[in-house]
This record gives sequence, C-alpha cells and structure tokens, in this order.
Amino acid sequence: MKINVHIIAPYEAMLPIIKECTPLFPDMKICVSIGELQAGVDIALSKEYETNIFISRGTTARLIKEAVKTPVIDMNITGYDMIRSLTLASNLSDKSALISFPDITTFAKSTIDLMDLPISVFTIEHTDEVPPLIVELKNKGYKQIIGDTITLKTSEAYGLKGFLIHASKVTIIRSLEQATELFHYINKVNIPSKIFEIITKKNYKNFVLLDNQNNIVYEHFTTIQFTNDLKSEMCVLQDKSAEECKEKYTSLPAFI
Repeated sequence: MKINVHIIAPYEAMLPIIKECTPLFPDMKICVSIGELQAGVDIALSKEYETNIFISRGTTARLIKEAVKTPVIDMNITGYDMIRSLTLASNLSDKSALISFPDITTFAKSTIDLMDLPISVFTIEHTDEVPPLIVELKNKGYKQIIGDTITLKTSEAYGLKGFLIHASKVTIIRSLEQATELFHYINKVNIPSKIFEIITKKNYKNFVLLDNQNNIVYEHFTTIQFTNDLKSEMCVLQDKSAEECKEKYTSLPAFI
C-alpha cells in the first residue's frame, strides 16, 4: 500500500525541487499544492480524508496542525539552507534584517554571529506583527527583509526587497523520509485499534464514540441515518446507566 503524502508548498519555486525528489520515494503517492497560511489550511481540510501525512513549512505547517487530525510534518530548514540563504543575502550592499518566529531566529542569530554577517534579527510571535515591524525597519533605513513567504510579500508591498529562505533538496528529502518513518510507526501503534474497530463493526451495525466533551470522534452507521435531530436526542452514558437510557430511548440501543 502506498503512503498518501500531500505537500503544501508555500511558494511555487519549491515545485521543481519536489519533482526531483519524487522518484526517490516509489512507495509514496505524493500530491503537491501551493498555499500559504489560511489557503494552505483550506487545502489540507479539503484533502484530509484522502491523505496519510501532510508536509508543509513554517507558519503554514503550524496552522494546518491546529486544523486537521492528520499528522503534519514541518519542513524545517537545515543549517545548509540557512547558511546559503544568509550568505547570498549578505552579499548585497543593502541594509538587511531577518524577521521570523523564534525557532528560525534563534538558529539564524547563531549562524549570523558565527559568520559575522551584517544582518539584524527580529523575532515575532504572530504574523500580524510583520507589517508594523517592516514599516518601522523601513523608517530606520533597512532596504532588504529576509524571511518566509508572508515576510517576503509584505516587504515588497511596502517597497522593500524581500529575500526568501529557500528549502533545499536535502530538506525536502529529509521531510519525506520522516513521513515514511511516521507512517510506519502510526500503523504499528494502531494495530490494536484496527482490530477493535473490525470486531466492533462486526458486532454493532450502528455506533458512535465520543470524547469527554461529548465531541464525536468516530461514527459508524449502516442501517440508520445519523441526522442532527438524532444527535440532539442521543443519550450519553456518563452519570446515567445503560438501563436509565433504555427507559428514555427504547428505540435506541445503549452501549457501555
């Protein structure tokens, strides 16, 4: 069985590199889309039930993790990516700054200090901090901003040069390798759950599982239609016994 991997790339220039990597993973069915931030989340939500693992980068990966239950791998940049991008950026004579989240800026600051590069580093916690920070840096004479896709686009919108930290082929290969390892691990861990699911489906034609907040985490119906009306009338076995539920809902089986 092939692993269904969906890569949501934040920028189009990544596509040729992904295409180079695809033949190295014949056991995968790799789909690729372009989308950053909410656009990336929307893609993930529309493809969640046909995907085993998502791969994305930076802020987009964080947002996707919050929105879907499918595992998400963050395509973290490597030391090579950082050194190459910062070296290219520092070769330009323009006053430069790097803007990103703590996981990137901590790494970047160490690299910049080690290589003694003329690049200032600014850390943000949320994407809405980017526009006012860029305006402030522009007023201080900065001409070039280094960062992710949203930083690049915002910089250009304010008349500054944007320089993107690109992911290398090595980074993409590493992410796909992580996807393979994660898929096999999840399958191994889920064997007891799969057995339980098969046994339960064999014994019960209709059932639903809920978490502690009464949110549906699994449902299986073969002979009835699970409508919103039925959901609102469903008896949840917490403080009530199965017999108490049966007395109220004689047409529905009570499960413990």
